Amino acid sequence: MDISYDTPGMIPDLLDPLAFFQPGVPETWFMTTLLRSVAGFRSVLASFIAERLQEDVETRQALLLCTSLSELQHVQARFVQRAVSHYHDEAANLVERAGKLATDMRSGRKFDA
Repeated sequence: MDISYDTPGMIPDLLDPLAFFQPGVPETWFMTTLLRSVAGFRSVLASFIAERLQEDVETRQALLLCTSLSELQHVQARFVQRAVSHYHDEAANLVERAGKLATDMRSGRKFDA
């Protein structure tokens, strides 16, 4: 089905992805805020993943240096504890950020990523 601006009942702004970025369009603040917040979320997630990968490398090194079964179990237990704690904290952080974004978007304020 070919949809063009000439199609009766179609609103050009919905079909034009750049319409939201034109000066003076009321939705500009919304899209700008949304895109900035998505970039902020991506940055936070990238940092979290980098930290977790570093933790994985350090744990592997520690496992290779273990000289007993009890030492190995201790390293594994510490790794699991820290991983669960990190994932829990990061999930709470993301939920808090998402809630702030939703509140800010509803009220029309600009969200600081």
